[in-house]
This record gives sequence, structure tokens and C-alpha cells, in this order.
Amino acid sequence: MRSLRVLLLCLALLHLPQLSAAQDDDGGFLTRTIEDLLSGAGREVNIEGFEGALSSEASFARMTIADDQGIWLTLEDVRLNWSRLALLRGRLEVNRLSAAALELPRLPEVEETVEIPSAEATEFALPDLPVSINIEQIALERIALGEPILGVAAELGIAASARLDDDGAVLDLDARRLDGSAGTYVLKGSFARDSSDISVEIQLDEAAGGLAGRILNLPGQPALDLTVAGTGPLDDFTADIALATDGTDRVAGQVMLSALPVDVEGAAPDRRIQADIGGDITALVAPQSRDFFGPDVQVQADTILIASGGMHVRTFSLAAQSAQLAGELRLNADNWPVFVDVDGQIGRGDTQPVTLPGGDVPTTVGRVLLSVDYDAENGDAFLGRFDVTGLDRPDLSVASAQLDLDGKLQGAVGTVGRFLGDVGFAARGLEFADPATAQAVGQDLTGQARVDYVEDEPIRITALTLDGEDYGLAGDVTIDGLSSGFPMALDLLVEAKDLARFAAVAGRPLSGAARLDVAGDVTPLSSMFDLTISGRTTDLTVGVPQADAVLAGRTQLSLGTRRDVSGTFVDGLDLSNDALEVTADASLRTDDSQVALRAALRDIALVLPQYDGPVTLVAEATQDALGWSVDLDADAPYDSQLAVQGRATGPQTDVTFDLSVPEIKPLVESVQGPLKAAGRLWLTPEGYNVDVDASGPYGADVSVAGLATGPEAAVTFAAALPDIGVFVPKIRGPFSIEGEAARAGTDWQIDTVAAGPAGTDATIAGRVAQDGTLDLDVAGALPLGLAEPFLAPRSLQGQARFDLAVQGAPGLDAVSGRITTNGASFAAPNLRLVLSDLDSTLDLADGTLRIDAQSAVESGGRIAASGSLNLGTLAANLEVALQSMGFADPSLFSTVLDGAITVNGPLTGGARIAGEINVGETLITVPSSGVTSIGEIPDIVHVNAPAAVTATRRRADVIPGPAASGPSNSAANAYALGIRINAPRQIFVRGRGVDAELGGALDIRGTTARVISVGQFDLVRGRLDILGKRFDLVEGSIQFQGDLVPYIRFVTSTSTESGTAGVVLDGPATTPDVSFVSTPDSPQDQVLSQLLFGRDIGDISAFQALQLANAVAVLAGRQGSDVIGNLREGFGLDDFDITTTDDGEAALRAGKYISENVYTDVTTGGGETELSINLDVTDALTAKGTVGQDGNTGLGIFFERDY
Repeated sequence: MRSLRVLLLCLALLHLPQLSAAQDDDGGFLTRTIEDLLSGAGREVNIEGFEGALSSEASFARMTIADDQGIWLTLEDVRLNWSRLALLRGRLEVNRLSAAALELPRLPEVEETVEIPSAEATEFALPDLPVSINIEQIALERIALGEPILGVAAELGIAASARLDDDGAVLDLDARRLDGSAGTYVLKGSFARDSSDISVEIQLDEAAGGLAGRILNLPGQPALDLTVAGTGPLDDFTADIALATDGTDRVAGQVMLSALPVDVEGAAPDRRIQADIGGDITALVAPQSRDFFGPDVQVQADTILIASGGMHVRTFSLAAQSAQLAGELRLNADNWPVFVDVDGQIGRGDTQPVTLPGGDVPTTVGRVLLSVDYDAENGDAFLGRFDVTGLDRPDLSVASAQLDLDGKLQGAVGTVGRFLGDVGFAARGLEFADPATAQAVGQDLTGQARVDYVEDEPIRITALTLDGEDYGLAGDVTIDGLSSGFPMALDLLVEAKDLARFAAVAGRPLSGAARLDVAGDVTPLSSMFDLTISGRTTDLTVGVPQADAVLAGRTQLSLGTRRDVSGTFVDGLDLSNDALEVTADASLRTDDSQVALRAALRDIALVLPQYDGPVTLVAEATQDALGWSVDLDADAPYDSQLAVQGRATGPQTDVTFDLSVPEIKPLVESVQGPLKAAGRLWLTPEGYNVDVDASGPYGADVSVAGLATGPEAAVTFAAALPDIGVFVPKIRGPFSIEGEAARAGTDWQIDTVAAGPAGTDATIAGRVAQDGTLDLDVAGALPLGLAEPFLAPRSLQGQARFDLAVQGAPGLDAVSGRITTNGASFAAPNLRLVLSDLDSTLDLADGTLRIDAQSAVESGGRIAASGSLNLGTLAANLEVALQSMGFADPSLFSTVLDGAITVNGPLTGGARIAGEINVGETLITVPSSGVTSIGEIPDIVHVNAPAAVTATRRRADVIPGPAASGPSNSAANAYALGIRINAPRQIFVRGRGVDAELGGALDIRGTTARVISVGQFDLVRGRLDILGKRFDLVEGSIQFQGDLVPYIRFVTSTSTESGTAGVVLDGPATTPDVSFVSTPDSPQDQVLSQLLFGRDIGDISAFQALQLANAVAVLAGRQGSDVIGNLREGFGLDDFDITTTDDGEAALRAGKYISENVYTDVTTGGGETELSINLDVTDALTAKGTVGQDGNTGLGIFFERDY
């Protein structure tokens, strides 16, 4: 109708006398006037070549219509032959309206709107126009439709005629495909006003792949033949419908219109509409849906449109192979239900599931039941039930689901309609394909609500609940109509007792409980809301240790928030628990916003355990047309403070900050002193400028200043430390670094110089490209002692010179050049290794480090290393050569080594260490245990040891260092071993009276995670000396049985008067055992007495007993407690021990308690004897007297206290 009005207006303009001047210039005023009338918002009309404005033959060469995306309609060579005089008589008479071409590449953009149809039906009637219309011929020679319209480009030709006047209406349209695909589309219809006769003829006949098949999305796009034909009066009209595809009849039926008899002549009759359509539609639906419909689908309906208002659907039914729906419906004059009886079912009655039609995801059900019952004549009860059993989709299966409706429906004509009822919902046996969703939702879900709807009033839903296994939603909702934007009033509670079930959905560990109350108003279509939110969590964890510590216990949340036409507001945000408190208020408006925030953390140790103390933050932010301004103050532990002020965004950005840490040692344990920093960041037309100055411990200063962004950017920086000796005690003197970074086109030019003590100097110069690639030269010298803090307890001294280039993307592959050392030294106390005159050359190229190093060994000989190491994969190809290298453990061994060891493979794990070592003269000392008369010193536990003491003990390997992030010697990181150790002779074992020479070989196999040593050194010759007596060894060996600590065994044997006797020394080399054996068997002290003196233990003298005890100490490493104990018991003494005099000579001490508090002992040795008596006066006070062989005496009082 709008287009018709525009057309009539244009024709009227053509007839106005004042437009006659435009006859000679049709492209001028008249053209612009028509363009303006036809154009509008989002629509631009352009007309070219307009002629004949005041004649009966008007035309234009071209007309286009465009929207924001461009031209969507083009008309070419349009001609209109019409009668101007007929328009004055109220008739629009067009002899011919034609166009050579109409191009429609796409449909125009349409503003999305929601249109709600009127609730009232209207009688059929022709439009009442101010003029009659008669268009004898419409000819569109070519219509070109773009692919976006129908899914395929198409060309058609259309011929038509139309008439609308007082007699009625006639339409005759014939369209045919012009692009080679067969297709005919005929639409004919007429309606006579006086007789109400109707004539309808629709004919659609197209080949496969036609336009209708594409529009309907028919499977396979078959050939279509559709006819609809009917003739007769409106009170008795029948239309026959037939549809065939690919020459096969599919659907046939009738639609009949009739008028029911009236009781009063002239009264409007009730009209009846009957439909009976059916057939085999399997070829018209997707293959997966054909089993649902089957080969015979029938649709029937019998409806009466009541003249006085209302409608009665007497019967309606749908019958298919897997679905049945039937029922009756009556609406009163207010279109309010007065009778409803609907029953439906999906399923076949057997156990086979049914695939539902439609949808991209295949869905099957076992059975679906629908039932709705209501009869106003029998009361106001309204009942409904919807049951689903065995729903199955690829992503979800439901064993059963029910929706029940039990309520009351009221609404007589002339009254306000109302529905009040209870809705119940239950889903059982939920199984989700997604494990995360399955864990979150669970297997069962139930819900219920009470619905109260009064006609033309909001819907009220009360007592709403939705419950899962341990979570749920409850509350009330009120929903108003579309005209006001669907406003909703909410009062809801959401609660989850165990958040762990939602962990997988959230993609992070979760635990704890949560509750949230939401109350207020929401208008979805306008995005407005006014809500009050409060809630709490209990023992919430989110898998982030710092956050978990802060959120432990109960956390409370409350806030008010609203959004309206004036802005968005947050009022009284309060988040608090025992550890944290956050409060905030905000008002957000365009160019006029304010935010105020305060946060307090009770103890930062909850987040950073290595520190302690409270943290508070107070911040305010305001926004205007120029941007945001901030004012922030933070107080941190150890009296640290941070202040930030200024405009943070916009063209006038200017921010200052001030940081103060009175003592940095609690933050960095190895550094002591204050830290202060202050700076400014501001924006100028050239870019962002920065000016930062910082001063730190030990007089350190750092500064950065300059233009940081923009084409003219240039930043200078400098750092200085008065004495680097505070970090490296062996190197004293000032250290400084300064430089400049400046833009050079799109690159940055870097120039940096560093200088320090002990010949330290370095330069870095070159460019950094915009894409991050580097072109830098790095050269200079550094003292190796700078690495000492990282190598302790090892030490590296000397100087390294380097000349490197970095070219390409940042990475080891980009580094090339050389690093050299001359005369350097290295000491590793824990390895008992000291290297001197260390000369090395390290060449880097293509990510590979080539090594050539050699050094003298302080203990004798030399060591050299050569090969390569890939710095990316850490794949090594190294060889270490030993040249007469001395190696010793003073308490256990000393040796000289020659040979070569190779390391091949990745150092991250899997490399192989192999080679052969030839062992020269080697001395293995069987150590004395060092046990004194007071026994072994027990482990000492240091309580609250100062950091300096701990560091010293760690460097000395008395305690282990901090645990690494992963096991460095794990099987995954282990190296394979294949080392051969040759020592055919000159392996001397001495100690505890043993003097022996051995020879043999050892293979070290396995891995560094599980070392396997296989080999043995056997006795060449040897002897055992005890009290000047020498016994030849009859057996001796050093065996390696998987461990690197060898197992030693030496055996000597001699004849005695009663048989044979011998000494056996065997066990681990670090703690061997000594035993005395004889034939026949005798106690060990008896065997030793026979072995040394040729007599029984009871027949030896006191001096011989002293000699015997000393021999035991020599053999047992001062651990002959069993033998000495037997001697003590044999003599009836309380104390019997072997000691040494001040001159180092052996001495014998014997002691005995005379009474409970009097003790006496005699010590003899070195030609002297001393007697002492001890009297315990109290537990803490002792009197002691001594007398010596030389007559000297002594008396003392001793006060002792045990702690």
C-alpha cells in the first residue's frame, strides 16, 4: 500500500500545471522531487533519463535503490503508457507497464522488529481505495535474482495484468524461467463483489533443482508439479489441491468454505472451514524423518468461525506412522478458551525408538504423551501433562521427563480472564556426553512453580524451585508484556552445597559452598536493571593457592546495582571475610564517572608466605571528557608505601608515582638497605615521556628518562653501584652501566657501556627491529669472580673476554662469537678438585657451543675438555682427557689417573658417559673410625639458626641446598654409563695393620640414577702386623657389588698349640668389621690371646692385657667394644678402656665404684701410673683427688649442671 500511495502521488505531480516548466528538463526538479519522495532512512533512490512527465508515454532509462550496503535493486528501460484523463475520473488506467530488466542481487537490509499480530480475526474484504485500478499489461522482460535470495542465481520473465474496481478484483500472472532451467509459475484469481464468487488457480511446474524446491529445501530438489484450483461462491467454495514430485502423486486434498444457516434473515452467517489433505510425503522430508511420517499422512480439520465472535475447532487430527494428534477447541468472543480437549502421542507402541523430524542433531524418543483438558461448563479445572520417555541425542539422553499443569482457568465473556495453577517438572536419568556437564548437572533435575496470570496483567510465578542433587534455585518471578520490554521482577536464591561438581565446567579446581540472593527488576529488551545482590561462600577454593588462602572460611558479598537511562551504578559493594575486606562504590556515565575502592588484606603471608604484614589499598577514579584520573595509596608490609596520582588516560595523560621501602631485606634476603623510587609518565604530541629515579641499598642508583614512544623516541638509562664488593667480596670497586635507546625509523638503536673493577668493561651496540629481531654487537671483559655467589661453595677466578654478535630473532641461534679465558682457576672443595692455569676458548655459532679448554690440576697432572654442545637441545659431544691427574680423598684414598671420558647425547637426559681410565699407583687407607671414649658425636640440630650460619653450612655441604623444582637425578634425566677402570697392579691397601697390594679392573654401568659397579681387585701380596708380629695374608680382595663403596676382605691364618687361628677383616671399606677365628672354635678374646701370646686370656699379665687391647683397637679402628667388654667383665671392673697419653702413647684405664658415690680409677701408660678418687657430694657438686707415681697430688671441687 505504501508503494501504491507513492505511485499515485507521482502521477498527481505529473498533472500539476506548475510542473510544466520541468517538461524541457525532466532530469531536474521533477526527478529530484520523485527521488526525495521515494527515498527514506536507509533507502536511497536514484533515477536517470526521466522523460515524458506530462505525456501519456512516460519513461526513465534507469532507476536504482540502495541501502547502507549498496545497490540492491536496478530497473532499466521502464516505460508507462497510461491515461491521464482517467485519473481525474478516479480511475488508474495503465495500458502497459514494462521494463527491459529488473536486477535484484540481494534483499535489502531490514531493521529487526517484533510485530505482534492482533488477537482479533477480521472478515475477508478487498481494500477500499480512492481510485480504481486497471493495468492491462505488465511486462518484465528479464528479472535477474542474485544467489543470496534463493540460494542460486535465476532469471525469469513475467507477464501480468491486474484490475481492482467496484466490480471486484482480477489478477493474472505468468512467470517463466529464462536461464535454461524449465519452470512455469501461474497465479490467477478473481473475486466478484456482488456475487462473492471466487476463482483461484495456482500452477507450479518446474524441473528438478528448481526455485520452489530450493526454497522449500526438499531432499534431492525433485521436479515439482503443484496445482490449486477452485471456483464458487464464498458460501460454498471448494479448492482442490494436488502435489506431485518427479511425476509421482504425493499429496492431494480439499479445502472447503461454507456458510451455516442463519435464524434471522440478513444476519451474518457463521462460516465453516473444512480441510482434508493427505498422502505420502516421504519424498518431501529428509531421509532420517521418513520413518516418523510413514507412507500415509492425513490432516483433517473442521472449524467454525462464529459471526458474533469466537471460534470452534470441532475436530482436528494429524495421523502419521509414529505420531497422532487429535482434539477439539472452543474460544469465546473474547478469544478466551472455554473448552480444550487435546491428546497426542509419539511412538509406535513397541520398544523401537522413534527419530524426531527436523533439527541438525538426530534425536530419538521411546514415547511422548500430551494431554490437555478443560471444560468451562464443568468447572474451572485446567489439567495438562507432557511425558517424554527415552529421549536420546548424541550429547544427551533422558530416561524420563514429565511436565504437569494443574490449575484453574476463568474467563467468561465480558470478564477478565485468569489462569492460576501449579507447574511441576521432573527429569530422571540424565546422561550427558560431556563429562563436565554430567558432573555439574547430575542425573536428576526437578522443579515446580505456581503460575498466576490475569488477562492484560503481568505473569506471576511464585514458589519457583529447580533442584539438582546438591544445588538449586528458588524464588519468585513476575513477567510483564512485550510492550514494556518484558520487565521482570526477581526474588531468587541460588545455592550450591558443593562447588566441586562445577569444577570441570569452570575449567579449574573448585570446592566449597556458595549461596546468592538476587532481588530487584530487570528489563531485558532495554538492558535496564535495579538489583540487590547478596551472598556468601564457605571454604571456597579455585585452585590458586593464594586465592584459596584468602577465600578460606566464610566470605560475604553484598551490593546494589542499577542501570537506567542516566548510567550504571554500583552502591555499597562489600566483599569481606577474616582475611580480606573490599568496599566500593561506582557511578558510570558517559564522560562523567566516579569509582571509589578500598581493599585490605589482613596478612600478605596468605598470598606470599615468605612475607608477613597487612596490605591496604585506597583508590579513587574519576572520568570526564578528557579521560580517567586516579588517586591511589597503598600501604604494604615493612612500612612500604606506594602512591599513584594523575590523569591515567586521554590526551592529557600525566601520572606520577612514589614508592618507598624502608628496608628491603625482608623482601630480598641477600640485600639490605632502603629502596626509594619516584617517577612520572606523561603524554605530549610526540608521545609518552618517562622520568624515573630510584635509589637502593649500598648507594645504588638507577634512572630512566626520555621520550618512550613515537617516531622521535629516545630514552637514556643509567645504573651505578659504589662498591660491587657487597655482592662479590673478592672484587672491590664501583660498577656502572649507562646507555641510550633511540628510534631509528621503525627500529631502535641501542648503545650501552658498562664499567667496573677488576678490568670489567662491556659495550652493547646495535639495532632492535620492530618485529623484535636483533642486530647487536656485545664485547668486553668480565671477572669470573662475579659468578661466585651462584657457584658457592665452588670458586671461579680470573677474567673472561667476549666478542659476540646477536643477529636475528631473540634466541640462542642468533648468538655467535667467542669467549676466552687465560690463567683462570677453579676450585670445588666438595669434589676435592682445584684447577689452575685454566685456558679455554668457547665459540658460539648457529646455536652450538664449541669448547676447547685445558688446565693444570693442583694435585698433579692435567685435565682437558673439548667438543660441542647444542644450546637448544643440550645435545653434547664432549671429551674429557686426564693426563696423570692426581685425585685423592685424604681419609680414604689417593691415586693417579690417565684416560678419556666422552659424553654424547642430550644433557637433559639420555646422554651416555663412556670411556676408559687407567689407574696408576693408588693408596687406599682403611680408616680408623675416630671414635673417642665418649663415643660418636650425635647429629646436631640447629634451632633458629641465623641466615648467615645456614648459608655457611650449606656452602660447606653440611646441609643440603634448597630442593630443586624436580628430581635432577630421576630416571627420566639419567645418563647411561659405560666406564672401564683398569688397575692391574699397585693398588695398595694400608691401615688397621694391613699392608697389601692388589690389582684388577672395574666396570661402571647402569645409569647415573642407578649406578652398577662390576669388578674386583685381588690380592697380589700382603701382610698383617699386630704387636710387632707379622702375618702373611692368605686371602684378599676389593669387590664392587653395584655400589661405588667397595667391599673389602682380608684373611690371615697361623698355627697355634691347639690348632689354627686367624684374623678376618671384611665389610664396606668405610666401616669394615674385624673378627678372630680359630679351629677349634674359641671366644674371640681367647683366640687373640693365643694368637699374640700363645697362652689363654687368664694367664697373661696386665701389660700383656694392655697390648692385647691396643691390638684390638688397631684392628677394629678403635671399635673393638665386644673384645674390650669381655676383658672388662673378666676383670670385674666398671670401666676398662684404651686411651692415649698427652705424648700419644697407649695407656690403660681401669675404674671401679667403691660405694654408691665414691669412684676410683687407675691409669697406667708411658711408664707412669696415676690414681684418682671421685666423691659425689651432690648431683651437681663433686670433689676429686689425684696422686701420681712421681708423688704429685691434686684436689679439686667441680660444679656441673646438665642442660
